[in-house]
Amino acid sequence: MTTTEPRDVGAIAEDAPKTHSDRPLLHLIRDIQRGHVQPKTLSSEDRRACVRYLWGQGYSVHELAALLTVSEPTIKRDRRAIRMDNALHPSEALADEVIAELVDTAENAITRLYKAVRDPGDGPEITPHMRMRAAIGSFRIYRDLVRTLADMKYVATGDRRLNLDAMTKPYTVGGDWMAEAAQHVADQLNPE
Repeated sequence: MTTTEPRDVGAIAEDAPKTHSDRPLLHLIRDIQRGHVQPKTLSSEDRRACVRYLWGQGYSVHELAALLTVSEPTIKRDRRAIRMDNALHPSEALADEVIAELVDTAENAITRLYKAVRDPGDGPEITPHMRMRAAIGSFRIYRDLVRTLADMKYVATGDRRLNLDAMTKPYTVGGDWMAEAAQHVADQLNPE
């Protein structure tokens, strides 16, 4: 196949987006590939829908221009317009959504670590060292979450509420408190 030959887009999804006389997008693309629809008859909105989908399927600017019978600069302009349409706009609601996702991801990662050392399934026997590594890993995930939230101004960083310096410089606080904390967690996970 040369770079200008259109590729088959595969199976048609029943819930595909509608375009060009309310046809599913994949039907439209297949009809363009077969020569049943002339690309010049597409509205810019329909052409951009084709560009959005086919770009995601790995088509190059050159291939898109050949298939849709437009110039490469037109495809580049379409891609720029698509990026602008998909752009995220900073807002409090977006920040709240991103932070909620971040917290969920951190909590899930910590849960998976503890589950891995609690229930090995058919895997190898879990050693105290593995439990210790899971505890330390969980601590690091949580610490990174708190740091990120502090960077985003979602938690206070002052001495009254949270002292991140103490978390990032454990040996200046006095003693080897991190090792003691990790040992305490390991003891809780492996009570022998």
